[in-house]
Amino acid sequence: ETMRTWMRDNPNVDMFTIIQSDTGIYCQCNQCMAMYDTFGVGPGAGYGDFAGRNLWFVNQVAAAVEDEFPDNRIATWAYGATRNPPKGIKAHRNVVICYLPIERCECHAIDRGPINDDYYAFAQGIRQWQEIAGEVHLWDYGFAGILTIADNARAARRLGMTGMKVDAIIDIQSGFGFLRYWLWAQSMRNADWDDDWGMREFLGAYYEAAGVPIERYIRLVANPRNYEPLSAKRMVIWDVTSAHNLV
Repeated sequence: ETMRTWMRDNPNVDMFTIIQSDTGIYCQCNQCMAMYDTFGVGPGAGYGDFAGRNLWFVNQVAAAVEDEFPDNRIATWAYGATRNPPKGIKAHRNVVICYLPIERCECHAIDRGPINDDYYAFAQGIRQWQEIAGEVHLWDYGFAGILTIADNARAARRLGMTGMKVDAIIDIQSGFGFLRYWLWAQSMRNADWDDDWGMREFLGAYYEAAGVPIERYIRLVANPRNYEPLSAKRMVIWDVTSAHNLV
């Protein structure tokens, strides 16, 4: 009923969202534990089981509102404890999966590099979600990966993703935020644009003479050779288990 109210109050909006809390804490009641067993693919907590339970719930809402709103879509996250795809369940026809690889190495596009491609196997996870859902979108954070924003848009296209969202927090201008928004906007319009030229154009217009040393700094800190020699443990790579331990 809450979702119906949102949809009635916002007739110009075609996508609404049901997402998990941004935490590693998860319900351990008997019903949820049984659902984890049903949808999990192992090994251990978080490998599909949390995603399956969430998707089951979202599917119920999506089915309940489609009679009144057949053209509206409901998005849900594949993020953190729900990033791994579940077994034995399909997304309802109007459900969109937003894949949020917050853990990704931002020195590379999502399907490139030893961390993204080998350690996390994001591309494989996306393909598995595409077998479950008709629409899978990429949610890009780009906290530090300024130089791979356009690469990530191109990767999303390579992987057959049907949409892209970005984490543009307009009130927190850290990490060259305005530059990131500019690069995101241009990349989502045309993933094949010359993003190197675009970055230089923005830096020159925004920082004037300071644009040249700022570009050198950005390229220095984004160089993957600074990070690749480190092991996954040394890089403090996130995983579901460590997230639960931190909580």
